Amino acid sequence: MPPYADDKEIKVTINRFNRELPRLTSKMQIDVSCSIGYAVYPVDANDFDNLLRIADRKMYADKNQLNGYTSIKQA
Repeated sequence: MPPYADDKEIKVTINRFNRELPRLTSKMQIDVSCSIGYAVYPVDANDFDNLLRIADRKMYADKNQLNGYTSIKQA
């Protein structure tokens, strides 16, 4: 992925990954999903610890929704 452009670009990449995941495991009889949290420097935070905290919070917000879409908040 190129340097950060906007939340829409990140959402497209995450959704593409989620669509491809079942295809990658098509020979197995399992349901696959994932939760991805992200944070953007310096938009969301200026240091690693806070970036990780924000990405973790976004990931768990998505997991709680259980709908397979990303949480994108405008700054």
